Amino acid sequence: MSMMRALGRALAAVHDSGLLHPVLRRPHDEAGVLTSALRELQALAPALAGGVPAQAGALGSRVAQQLVLLPWEARMIHGDFSISSALAEDGEIHLRNWEQAATGDVHFDLGSLAARLELHSIAVAGTAETAAAAFEHFIDAYAAARGRAPDATALRIHTAAALLRLVGEPFRTRGPRWPQRI
Repeated sequence: MSMMRALGRALAAVHDSGLLHPVLRRPHDEAGVLTSALRELQALAPALAGGVPAQAGALGSRVAQQLVLLPWEARMIHGDFSISSALAEDGEIHLRNWEQAATGDVHFDLGSLAARLELHSIAVAGTAETAAAAFEHFIDAYAAARGRAPDATALRIHTAAALLRLVGEPFRTRGPRWPQRI
């Protein structure tokens, strides 16, 4: 769990760096990305059991509406943050894969990590408790480094949006039994 704490401190340093990226990612942009991801899921609908696309679409609409109502604070964000965004070397954390970097809200990165941890725990037959514990270590260090905790409501909404954006991930990665995993 010390890796998760170090990762929390590293991301806090990025968010508080004072740097701004020329690409802006505002809440309505995030809602648009979510809508696109759900349209992709709809294209997979014939292979999916039950009403998964319809359920995801209804939930996605509610989450998109909530995203655009959140306050927005311009900060440098990674834009696709996960554990695989970090490289540990000689006790230091180096963040990599900056292709999706932007100026946006910090909760976008935090929600992205929380969602990826949940997806990883499902993929490797872990438990939700394992993902929650890892994220708790991360967020404690992140909050300590920034001197304040992230907004709980914004974090919850951004995590829901990130999970919905990842709903098609088993198909994109050509995972075995991808329709069931979705």
